[in-house]
Amino acid sequence: AELRPSLHTALAAAPAGIFAAAVRCVLRRLQRREPAAGDRDHLAAFCRQMAERSAAESAARPSAHAEPRGRFHDLAEIFARVNAAHFQGQIQVRAIGWTRGAARRRLAYCRPETGEIRVSRLLDRPDVPGWFLEYLVYHEALHFLLPPPSRRLRSQWHHRQFRAMEQAFPHYDAALRFKESLPRLLSKPPRRKP
Repeated sequence: AELRPSLHTALAAAPAGIFAAAVRCVLRRLQRREPAAGDRDHLAAFCRQMAERSAAESAARPSAHAEPRGRFHDLAEIFARVNAAHFQGQIQVRAIGWTRGAARRRLAYCRPETGEIRVSRLLDRPDVPGWFLEYLVYHEALHFLLPPPSRRLRSQWHHRQFRAMEQAFPHYDAALRFKESLPRLLSKPPRRKP
């Protein structure tokens, strides 16, 4: 039986030493032998470097345009109010908008590296109060002001200083209570405001 191994295209542009290490690793595996430690380590370091570069390029690329104006709420207006009232207009975003789909797990998220904030389209309803959306936008805007010391641990996104500033939001306690009621609210059709 003829064997035709293939290598990732990133290896085609790799330095000759890395490419040779990859070939030696494959050949040793075919012989059912452990690759040489030096080859394995060089190849692993190259793969990590490529993964980090790919992640950085992906993070720097803005996602598709999202419309800030919903049927019931305008996120651009909400951001402008929050930015003026809490950040003296200092927070700069390139885009704020609703998610494309009905995001249930994350009500809102941001990408400071691309200057974006997204809010779940599920919240564009007349029975979701504007102050709750202001809280979500405030929370995401805080990430622009207080970036984590390291992005590797989720807990570092919400460090002590971040939590203290988040709790300074005027409707913080009410927002947490409303957030707890959301699963029940979102399971029903929207109620019209009187």
